[in-house]
Amino acid sequence: MTDLAGKRFVGSLLAGAKLLLRLLVHGVVILIAIWIVLAVWFFKPLPFWLRSGMAILCGLLFLWLRFSKSAKLSTRSRWLVFAGVLAIAAGGWQFFKPTGDGEWSRLHQTMVHADFTGDTVHLSDIRNTVQHSDGTYEVWHYDKSIDLTQVKSVWFGVQQFVSWRGGSHTFVSFEFDDGTYLAISVEARRGEGAQFNPLRGMFKQCGLIYVVGDELDVIGSRAAESQYPVYLYPIRSTRKQAREMFEVMLRRADGLRTEPEFYHTTVNNCTTNIVNSLNVIAPIRISPFNWRVMFPGYSGGVAYEQGLIDSDAAFPEVQKMARINERAKDVTPENFSRQIRSGFDAVQ
Repeated sequence: MTDLAGKRFVGSLLAGAKLLLRLLVHGVVILIAIWIVLAVWFFKPLPFWLRSGMAILCGLLFLWLRFSKSAKLSTRSRWLVFAGVLAIAAGGWQFFKPTGDGEWSRLHQTMVHADFTGDTVHLSDIRNTVQHSDGTYEVWHYDKSIDLTQVKSVWFGVQQFVSWRGGSHTFVSFEFDDGTYLAISVEARRGEGAQFNPLRGMFKQCGLIYVVGDELDVIGSRAAESQYPVYLYPIRSTRKQAREMFEVMLRRADGLRTEPEFYHTTVNNCTTNIVNSLNVIAPIRISPFNWRVMFPGYSGGVAYEQGLIDSDAAFPEVQKMARINERAKDVTPENFSRQIRSGFDAVQ
């Protein structure tokens, strides 16, 4: 009786494991099928009417393969058809390479160029956007030579842009000995008038660009006009580490001019790029594939836990000091950088 009960128990475990494996396989197949349909839909080298029609046909084909009761179509044949479609879609996807060409937004039309000579870097096309009260803006660029020995510190910014905390943008800013700052924002390079869409951002719809600009440009309108919180945290680093991170980011920004890349919402976004540079100074390496990095709104907590935020206060208190929305309003350009950091005045 005991042996029979044991066999039944083992049989039940095996049946459960088979069911779980079957569900897992079906789930993976469904995800792959969805990816194929969306990849075809967003395949820019083809005209919209063609790729949209092909995506619909792929969807109908997958439904037919799944639900057709035809005896002429064996399970093996269904898998072969599915694998063939996947191979064609994956091959076309690999063929789709990024270029620097395109009708870009005025904000993203020009990419920064960094020319290093010893302890000096000459930056061409630093952005300085002027926002007007009627919603229009002018985009200006200027050149500047920077003494790398004057890099003093790093600040890390997080801007939430939707009601869900995870939907956020991150950026960094570097302070120099003369009290000036230069901000770097890694962004999806879009066309004029195009709005960022997280789903489109997963299917090679945007280029990757490092915007190097004045703080009033990169941070100003984000903080003053957003209904959601914008935080700016001081990063704990030595001067050597701050300089090294600055150089790493500028070389990466410059490299994208000649070797362009696609932006990706989760694996090649603002925060994954910043984290790769931030690991220069992180005491413990931060994985860019940490879920709290891929969803940037949680990245401030990661930085705090790693000891990167230069404050001994509890994190909720640090967030209060770091929130800059109100401080960014009604501030003169000359006073902007100092004012948005005034929450940390009492502890620095």
